[in-house]
Amino acid sequence: LYTGYDYKRRLFGNKQQGIRNKPVEFIIEGGIEPDRIYLNGNWTVKSSYIQSNSSGEMIINFLGTQVYAYLEAMSKQRLPLQISIDGQKLSKLKITDIGKLYPLTAKPLIYARHELILQVSKGVRIYSVNFPSK
Repeated sequence: LYTGYDYKRRLFGNKQQGIRNKPVEFIIEGGIEPDRIYLNGNWTVKSSYIQSNSSGEMIINFLGTQVYAYLEAMSKQRLPLQISIDGQKLSKLKITDIGKLYPLTAKPLIYARHELILQVSKGVRIYSVNFPSK
């Protein structure tokens, strides 16, 4: 799932869809639909990524066995990112200012629907989240 407005085709499950290049306060209301990105907190939607302007969350109900995300910190400071799947905290990453693909699962999950929660700090950029099944 790509996050920027150049790629997004109403992938956000939130009522708010964001305004190009402007900070928006996202709120999760109601249930989480499959294969949609839900944001909690203040985010800016850019052409090829979303950027957290405060501590926030991204939630996705996905089908797959693994999770990868292309992430970047907007400053030289390494920024923490907490990963939870199906309510269990898995690990905490330190995101650098060099954008790269991060594996978010250490080992494959059972092929099924899962709920991913990324808890981010201010300044994390998320370009895409992928769910391969091998």
